[in-house]
Amino acid sequence: MCASVCEILSTSEMSFHANPSRLDATPTTSVVDSTMKMHARVIKSVDYQRIACDQLKYVLMKRKLRLSQLCIGYESNITEYSTLECFETLFSSIGRMVMPGNVKIKVCGPAITVNMLSILDPLTLSCIELKCFKRPDGTKYGYEIWSTEKINQLTSLVQRKHAPKLIAKDPFDFCEPSHFTHFKKIDIIIDFINRESLIKLKSMFSDPRSCLASCSVRTESKFDTKVLSSRNGFVLQRHWSFAGDVTLHYAFPNVDEYYLAFHSYPKHDDITIRKLRR
Repeated sequence: MCASVCEILSTSEMSFHANPSRLDATPTTSVVDSTMKMHARVIKSVDYQRIACDQLKYVLMKRKLRLSQLCIGYESNITEYSTLECFETLFSSIGRMVMPGNVKIKVCGPAITVNMLSILDPLTLSCIELKCFKRPDGTKYGYEIWSTEKINQLTSLVQRKHAPKLIAKDPFDFCEPSHFTHFKKIDIIIDFINRESLIKLKSMFSDPRSCLASCSVRTESKFDTKVLSSRNGFVLQRHWSFAGDVTLHYAFPNVDEYYLAFHSYPKHDDITIRKLRR
């Protein structure tokens, strides 16, 4: 175990990590190097997974436990899913709600994502961070794919509907824009900012019942600012700065109550979208 039970209980942040040789549970305030978190204690047993999960379960079942952050992930992109199955069993056996402020799920696929979110108290959640929509090298390592059924399970969770903020990577690979309208703020990373992705981004705001107030978008590719042209409905505002960023407005057809303000930061390949009332 990477920290004793008393050490874990004395901190307000907790992280779970798994790799083929050990399971770690460490305070996220620990200093991290390339091989191991400080204060780590490797379980020297052939039954290390069961021992680690038993201790984690003991911690998570503490009724007075309050976490500012709960994180689950792995240290290697080639981690096989079978290594993480013990977490799936662990979360389904807790029998009570865990109360974190923020939750980070860095595990690919729907199984652990849905199970983990379902045990969280929705009233304490302020932010959900998901990096679960990509699989390491397809199905080579045994990860389940995001089927329509699994997406429906995820989007119907009360925990997801209560959290005001979402941070996600490649959310449009499996989800529709309508799945994000109940969040107030979204930070996402996508492959490209192009005409197709802009249509999806705008549609998250277009529903009059949408709660979304702002969305920050970062692209992993070079951002071609030509897509923010007047031909696509954008109106450049008078704006100047040393950073070269610009502000553009976009008005929905036949909508007078609100419009969108796009702030483009070409040097950083990202944009921020805000919904503004007239």
